[in-house]
Amino acid sequence: MKLRDSVWPNTASANAEIASVLCGHHRPAVPEIVRPIGMTTVPIEFKPPWIGVTPTEQQQLEAELAQEVCLLHPLAALDREVIARRIDTDDILVAISPHLCECAQVHLTWSGKTEMNPEVPSMELQATFQDWVQERMLPDHTTYIDKTPG
Repeated sequence: MKLRDSVWPNTASANAEIASVLCGHHRPAVPEIVRPIGMTTVPIEFKPPWIGVTPTEQQQLEAELAQEVCLLHPLAALDREVIARRIDTDDILVAISPHLCECAQVHLTWSGKTEMNPEVPSMELQATFQDWVQERMLPDHTTYIDKTPG
């Protein structure tokens, strides 16, 4: 046996293991490194189709987000907390920290598996919650009200 073989016994399997971890196929049994960050200090009065999440919904949505995000996704290493959801789409509002932005609007796939593409689930970052309210929630509300019969 060569010295190289004793240090790197099977390079192909080691590379496969690394790729498996990076793409989310292999989840080592370690504590979750992403911690909730606490509700935003900025009170948001959600308008339909956006609503705040209940503790049960928050737990379910955070579990789905954690399942979908591969280790290369921009949200993978960030502390995050789901704080709202749309009632008419699969979009959620996620508070993030530490980051240059306060929140991200994320479109879940509900595939029940880790996505291979680090751009999925898709997301749109907002610098502040006030920016999100002005640029996303209020226009979404206007569109939703215009589409609602009666």
